[in-house]
Amino acid sequence: LLGRLAKAISLPVNAMARTGLPNAASLQALGVRRLSSGGGLFAAAYGTLARATMEYLKAGDSDALAPLAQGLPSFNKRFG
Repeated sequence: LLGRLAKAISLPVNAMARTGLPNAASLQALGVRRLSSGGGLFAAAYGTLARATMEYLKAGDSDALAPLAQGLPSFNKRFG
């Protein structure tokens, strides 16, 4: 459907990322010009935060939080 739409109109076709949508390269081959994450990035971050918070509150152990920050840039450097 996206490919037919992209061929039929002169305006750029946008797609909203969701489960089951082809990857960006496949969408580009179909003629899609823009791919939006919509609320997906927020939902992923919030879900991770909610699960970590529940584990922290359940166990009272801050070790549940440490693995989630591995590999991230230093907040002190970023926001100094």
